[in-house]
Amino acid sequence: MHSSRYVQALRYVVHVGLGVVILAYVALSVVDAQMRSAAVMQGAATAFLDSLNAGQKTMATMGVADKRRVEWHYVPRARKGLAVRDMTEAQKRLALALVDTIGPIGSKKVRAIMLLDNLLRELEPEKIKLEGQKGEIYEIERGDGYYSFVVYGTPTPKGTWGWSAEGHHVSVNITVVDGEISSTPFFLGSDPAEVKAGPQKGLRILAAEEDQARALLLSLDDSQRKVAIVSPTTHGDIVTFNQRKADPLYVPQVGVWSLGLPVSRMTPAQKTLLRRLLDTHLSNMPEAVAAERAKRLYASDFDRIFFAWTGGAKRAERYYYRVQGPTFLIEYDNSQNDGNHIHSVWRDFNGDFGRDLLREHLATSRH
Repeated sequence: MHSSRYVQALRYVVHVGLGVVILAYVALSVVDAQMRSAAVMQGAATAFLDSLNAGQKTMATMGVADKRRVEWHYVPRARKGLAVRDMTEAQKRLALALVDTIGPIGSKKVRAIMLLDNLLRELEPEKIKLEGQKGEIYEIERGDGYYSFVVYGTPTPKGTWGWSAEGHHVSVNITVVDGEISSTPFFLGSDPAEVKAGPQKGLRILAAEEDQARALLLSLDDSQRKVAIVSPTTHGDIVTFNQRKADPLYVPQVGVWSLGLPVSRMTPAQKTLLRRLLDTHLSNMPEAVAAERAKRLYASDFDRIFFAWTGGAKRAERYYYRVQGPTFLIEYDNSQNDGNHIHSVWRDFNGDFGRDLLREHLATSRH
């Protein structure tokens, strides 16, 4: 009897131990993947910086603590950093190689959005007049030459550094802390959302993000839609705009809107559609970052996610949707330009610009 209990206890200890080992292995695998991804970014950032002359390097580098690091936007305007139009062709290739380190799907979309701005320049040839901080009026043009790059700090395996690529409808913000990567705010947009004429007719850069969300909406029954569709009209843009820190969109902050339909009220098939939508947004980010986020979302946070929609359900109509969980927010708006102009963003409530990684770093490191 005692021997049997001993064997059962031993088996329990072995099983628990194996479980701990497996979890530790998975955790280490995720960390290793992030460190490999960070090393690739480090190499690309270093190669880009090494190609610059002294004047260019002054424009393209800033300290991690520089307040301008968290100043981001997605409209046409003058920007921090070194613009593509001020680079040689070789330097431009190295800058785009840095973009490529976020992964094949996200980088393909960033490159396509930059080229789409050349088409928008043909459709809207007038220059954009803006007012500077001192009231001065200046003009800028559209086009892929007006996207800017910055490297923050010194790219190294240990310590803190980062980089950003930003321009009209693009804001990629990467922070690396001891080999771990933060990739938010992550903004992609498209104007037009669908090219209606010319050689690129039919091009829809952010089609998957739209089609999968609409498929989820159309799968809902009447009672579910009454909860999910929180307003018959759109807000006109993403609600968080370019806030440096995004807050959860609770009812008091957004008037009559509610959080929407919780996952707990979805069928298994609808949950699969939601996961497909989340995976599409995740795929725009570095693969190692996406894997870590997915592990967290699907392991503990999935049942606390909400899906909300405003506006019409048809492609020709203005609409907006969001997916919100305890730690993150996805917004996708297509209400401008008669429903043919997209703004899409992923925000982390506590992790934008690497804030969570930096807090952990400060808590565990001697200074």
